Formats: sequence, structure tokens, C-alpha cells
Amino acid sequence: MRMLLHNARLYDPRSGMLRPGSLLMEGGRIARLGTARLEPGGPARRVDCAGRLLMPGIYDAHVHLVFGGEALVRLDASRHGTRADLLQEIAQQASAVNQTPDRRAGWVLGQGLQPGALVPTLAELDEATGSVPLCLDTHDLHSCLCNSSALALIGVEGRPDPPGGEVERDTAGRPTGLLRENAALWVRPVIPAASESERRAFILAAQHHAHQYGITGVGDNLRRADLPLYQQLEAEDRLRLRIQGWRNDGNLNPDTFELEPLFSPRLRVDTLKLFADGALGSCSAALDEPYLDGRRGTLVAAPEDLLHWMRLGLERGWRLAVHAIGDLAVARVLDFFAELGREGLPTRGWRHRIEHAQFIRPEDLERFRQLEILPSIQPLHCATDQDGFAARLGPASVARAFPWHSLLEAGLPLPIGTDWPVEPLDPRFNFVHGLTRLSRSGRRLIGTDEALSLPELLRGMTWDAAHAAGWGEELGCLTLGAHADLLLWEHNPLESSIEQLAGLRVHALWSGGEAVLEDAV
Repeated sequence: MRMLLHNARLYDPRSGMLRPGSLLMEGGRIARLGTARLEPGGPARRVDCAGRLLMPGIYDAHVHLVFGGEALVRLDASRHGTRADLLQEIAQQASAVNQTPDRRAGWVLGQGLQPGALVPTLAELDEATGSVPLCLDTHDLHSCLCNSSALALIGVEGRPDPPGGEVERDTAGRPTGLLRENAALWVRPVIPAASESERRAFILAAQHHAHQYGITGVGDNLRRADLPLYQQLEAEDRLRLRIQGWRNDGNLNPDTFELEPLFSPRLRVDTLKLFADGALGSCSAALDEPYLDGRRGTLVAAPEDLLHWMRLGLERGWRLAVHAIGDLAVARVLDFFAELGREGLPTRGWRHRIEHAQFIRPEDLERFRQLEILPSIQPLHCATDQDGFAARLGPASVARAFPWHSLLEAGLPLPIGTDWPVEPLDPRFNFVHGLTRLSRSGRRLIGTDEALSLPELLRGMTWDAAHAAGWGEELGCLTLGAHADLLLWEHNPLESSIEQLAGLRVHALWSGGEAVLEDAV
């Protein structure tokens, strides 16, 4: 289909250029651009954009698509403001499981649990669930809360903590139900897996959810078992997101390398996801300065193991995305990239990345540039995690938190995402908190000198994210020949206040030149 979008304000986040003009979509690509009225040169549908801002679709640099789609139908603890309300929903879901034995998994499953007063005790969970096993993931997906039925299924009693993990226990040595980091992995094998048809439905639900927010592409943590589903959907012409997939099979195993990188018009799987440490919400991000309770966080992989997997990935042609949140973990991963580069392995120019990079030693900021390792950030983490700073972190750690603008000054792409479903998929949260650096509760424990401007945020969520993912000139910019993955805002974000940005709406969205919103013009 040929479609002429005219009377638009064309915004290219790569250059920051804003100009009135028209755009012709043909064959799924941008065929013509002009600052004057374009004549399409043949039959074409005409769409009057009424002066609205037209730009590339949002590219979310870090999501968990299948898990996000599943989260849309699971218990969401983040919706509840009190422990009593949360326990009431848990009891209702447990009752539904008892009444319908063939209900998915026969468990109460959920996510979004925030640490603190909202977390129920093991006794409260057992009273609410009875014999129905329960597993609630914390909001950062690095820990989980289980009831006694679930703990019995994994045999926690008398079982030593795994390397890189912890079973939280009370003063008498009894489990509280909270499993941190690698201990949380114990529960995964005993939860009946979603069926193939269910996982396929999760992908489609996640895709629809993404389109509502103007998202046309994502960097996706995907598991090997789900890869055929993505390929099937693309073959059926039902995949309407551009996806750069990262092989996310725990901290890898030899089977990972049975597959080679693959590339297709909507799906490229060329990256291995590795983990260096935990998360701040679970007090498992590995920090130089101890947490206020004396913890130092968790290095979830032995250094020699992480270095081995990084080396093996580079030798076999994969790009690397390494999760590292704490300044200790970030420094260690940079050390490993430097060592592997000295060994002659491909490091510089390959767009390897460190995911999250929330705390960084001042001396390590320059090393990102020197080593050409990209920091991949999620501004909304600043909002969620900051509310816990006062109770968890000393001043040295707080001073190293979220140095976004310093990273931008390193001169490298700064891909920006949400980490959905750890955080909402809604990019407006990244706009607001990237600009203000406020916490979710409206407090600010860190300065604004490291805040990003809206053009910098828009570039990070389009060109930088897509370019970092290896799409080249095909995504994230208004360029002849680029994919016609385009977003038309209802109002101009560049002329909006913070309050207006929070309510910004998508007017229309196209993927490959085809409308993907039901109300698209």
C-alpha cells in the first residue's frame, strides 16, 4: 500500500530536526520525504496529519516480552496499597484454583511485589492459600515470595543456600518464604510450564500492549523454547514488532551454542544475555559500599564463569548484553571486556552493552567510551528504586546513582528502555522521570544535574536504541529507505509540560507502512 502522510511536523530524533512536511510510505519503507507538498506520483491513500508531530516509532531497548504478556493476566501485587488488600486477592485466586483444578498451573502466580511493609508473612500467606502453592515475583524479578506449599515442593528445609542466592530466614533459622537471586531459580522447575499456545498468546498480547504506547520495536530477553513461536508468527505475518532477541537462558549453558545468530526482516537474534549481579530492590546489586544493613549484594556468577561465557560468546560471533547494576559489578564487567579485547576478541565496535548500569564509579565513566561498551538504561528505575535509597544506601552509593548525562557525554549511543514487566511499558514514565529524576512518591534524593532533556530521551528511545540493536539506518530515524515504523502523537511532546507529557497520547501508529492501532487514521 502507498500512503501519503501530509501536513505533518516531521521530527527526526537522530538529528533533532523538526520541520513541516510530508512522507510517502511504499512497500513498507519510507519512499519520499519533503518539506513541501509531496505529489506521490501515483494512486496513494492520503492522510492529513493536521500539523501533528510524526516521528519514528518508539524502540524499547529492554523488555521481557513473553513474561510481560503473561504478567498482563497474572496477579499484580503493585496494584495494592495495603497488605490486607493483597492477601484478599491472593485468597480469591487460591479459591479459584481450588474450584477449577485444571486452571493454569494450579498455582497462584504473580509479580510486582515491593519489599517492605506490604510483604505478607509466611503464616499470612498460608492462611490465605491453604494447600495451593504460591509464588510472587518481586518487582525486579530477582527474588520471589513463596508459601509453605511451594517451599515444600522445592525442599527448602535443610537445603544449603546456592552460590549467588539466599533463602531468607528468621532469627530462629526458619524460612520466611523469600528466595533471593539464584535461590529463586529453585521454584521455576516445579511450576508447570505454560503451554505453547499460551506462550504464543502472551506474545500477541504483549505486542498489542506495546502498540498502545507507540512502540514498534523492542530488545527482548527471549528463551530458546520461545524462539520457534516468534518465527511462526513472522511466517504468518502476525509479528508487528521489530525484535532484537537476546538469548536469555539463565546464565547460559553449553546448549546455548547449538544455535547460531539469525536474521530476518522482523526478527534478529544475535545477542547473549548474561548476569553479573542482582537488583537493588532485593539488595542484591553488587556495590562497592555496603548496604546500610551490612550486605554487599550478590555476584550471581563466579568471576571465572562469567569471563568464560563472555569469551565463548565472542569466539562464536555473538554480541553480549551483561546485566550489571551495582558499581562493583559494572567495574568487573568492564574489566572483563578489557581483558577479552587484549586477547584479540571482537569487543570495540560490536555494540556490546551493560544493561542497567545504575551505579558507576566516577573513574569507570570514561572506560565505557574507551572500550566502546554501551550503557543501556531505564530512567523509570530511578523512580522506583529511589524511594528505597534512604533505608538501604550510604552516601557514596547514592552519589554514584544514575549518571545518565555523564554517560551521554561519553559520545556513545544511550539506548533507553523500560525493563517491562519490571516497570510499566509506558514510555511516558521514562519521559517524566528522565526529565525530573523524581521518585514514584515524588521525592528526589539525587540531583538533577544528570537529568536528560526530552530530545535526548526521544533519541535514546528511537535512534540510539535501534542503532545499538544493530538495525543500522533502517530504524529509529526519518531516512529514505528506512522501515515505515512511524508514530503520530496526538499532541507535540516537544511543546508539552511535564503534566502534559504524562498524559500524552498516540494518535496513530504504523509498522511497515500498515496501521497497527484500531483507531489509527
